[in-house]
Amino acid sequence: MEARRLRMVALAATLVLGVTGVSWGDAVGTAFTYQGQLKEGGSPANGTYDFRFALYDDPDFGSQVNGIVDVADKQVSNGLFTVQLDFGDVYNGTALWLWVLVRPGDSTGAYTQLWPRQPLTATPYALYALQAPGSGGDGNTLDQAYDEGGAGAGRTITADAGPVEILGPDGLIVAGAIQCGTSVTIDGTANTISADADLEFHVASGRGLRIETNATSPNIVGGHAANAVSGGAVGATISGGGAAGFGNEVTASHGTVCGGRNNAAGSFGTVAGGIANSASGERSFVGGGTSNQATGYGATVSGGDDNVASGQYATVCGGDGNTASAQGSMALGGVDCLASGLRSLAAGSYAQAEHEGSFVWGDRYGAVVASTAANKWTVRSRGGVRFYTNSDLTAGVQLPAGGSAWQSVSDRNAKENFEPVDTKWILEQLAAVSIETWNYKTQVDAIRHIGPMAQDFYAAFGVGEDDKHITTIDTDGVALAAIQGLHQILQEKDGQIAAQGREIAAQRKQIADLSVRLERMEAIMGELAKVETGGAR
Repeated sequence: MEARRLRMVALAATLVLGVTGVSWGDAVGTAFTYQGQLKEGGSPANGTYDFRFALYDDPDFGSQVNGIVDVADKQVSNGLFTVQLDFGDVYNGTALWLWVLVRPGDSTGAYTQLWPRQPLTATPYALYALQAPGSGGDGNTLDQAYDEGGAGAGRTITADAGPVEILGPDGLIVAGAIQCGTSVTIDGTANTISADADLEFHVASGRGLRIETNATSPNIVGGHAANAVSGGAVGATISGGGAAGFGNEVTASHGTVCGGRNNAAGSFGTVAGGIANSASGERSFVGGGTSNQATGYGATVSGGDDNVASGQYATVCGGDGNTASAQGSMALGGVDCLASGLRSLAAGSYAQAEHEGSFVWGDRYGAVVASTAANKWTVRSRGGVRFYTNSDLTAGVQLPAGGSAWQSVSDRNAKENFEPVDTKWILEQLAAVSIETWNYKTQVDAIRHIGPMAQDFYAAFGVGEDDKHITTIDTDGVALAAIQGLHQILQEKDGQIAAQGREIAAQRKQIADLSVRLERMEAIMGELAKVETGGAR
């Protein structure tokens, strides 16, 4: 058996009083529960084993107390087992040790002695305390067990050293209230824990929760002990987080820090988390990130790093190094954007919306793009700009990279219902449309434009959405059709002129031929005249 190297390892709660379901008014038995761990060859044992238990009054030698308790074929799982032992009424206050022997359950051989003997803890001795001489009764009540004054109100349980332990599988039930010191009361009837002073809850690493009392609204400080409420604030909350030297802090009443470390919140301000963030503006908010500041009234920084929302109701959504400094301004994100105009908006990279109502968007190019006037939209987009007006992205306009004119979608595959046009009719209609110079009422008189009125254009050609607007694609189409019509007329004129030229050439040839014939006739007539003149002589 020794070759199998069986040994016992005591559990933290080795001996537990086996009085489950027994009230203090009932008789208490002498049995208790023993929990142990058995190892074989250095590893947790598994299977059935026979155990033998005995009590001794000495850890090494001494005398055996009362009889032996055998437990056969006990199941051991992952080294753990639990048995109930009853040695009778042997608990008189004398120290006792439990001697354990074991052998495999399928063996009929000798037992292996397990060393060292296990000391009995305080629990079994409670059996003795319940019936100790001079206890003031028959041991049926705590008052009678621990207070020799007998039954009555206000009894006291006193320990000479260390805590008083009450062990049992069902815990401790108190019908009334428990007074802890002079300031804390636990009242099970009212379901309350009351404290006349600040109340702290500690864990192994230190303070985990502090409730600070005041006349207005208590402060709740959770997390690291470095977290604190200052400035006489009330109604403050720090949910957790913090670290040594990097505590979270609420500096004014009703501020909240949910977590993170080295964060600070002011009056009605909130920091949800992150590192070194500050919501010092009244009713301001920082969602997270690092080194963000919401200093304006009702300002918000959602996250990112090194962002500042200093204007009233200003917002920075995220990014790095962005600032919203005017009332109602917003920096959507990106890098080093500035929204300093009233209700302005900056987004992207190095965008600066410095005028009221301006909107500036900058691409990744590392240079500043800034607003130049109030209520003006400025965009730097080196890759071009596209606007679509349908979900399939087949209708819209674009401004190509480096370009200065809009391009409309004109793909044949995006069109239907084709019909030819009479280009000469288009030319005639266009000739009848009045073309004037004019200015918009929304602009100064000096800014002039040239073109037709939408009503005249719609009446002449019937194209476009309505008679209040003219699209450039329609004016371009009319102009191109008119040019084709004019070209057709010119071709016809050229044909007529060519025909006339050919006719003139033919006539000129006829005239030339006639001239030659005339000259010949004149020559003949001259000769005849000479002949006639000579004959007369």
